[in-house]
Amino acid sequence: MIASQWIQTASHWGVYEVETRDGIARSARPIAWDADPSPIIQALPAVVQGPLRVSQPFVRRGYDVEVLVQVQFDREPRQRLCEGC
Repeated sequence: MIASQWIQTASHWGVYEVETRDGIARSARPIAWDADPSPIIQALPAVVQGPLRVSQPFVRRGYDVEVLVQVQFDREPRQRLCEGC
């Protein structure tokens, strides 16, 4: 059994620490300096190991992967609409 460790990470919910043990997220807590942490962080361990999570990349059966290789771009990349955007 591997000892638990806290790993700092971030997402669009904020900066937080995740406790991992044996490679599995066990709990999460907001970073100490976050004055208004999102409560959704508490759901993180259940979400990343939940049955609805995609466990690995998948390609639909019948998808023609070679079509992707044959695509060629016939124009220059689009310019930005404004300089400061």
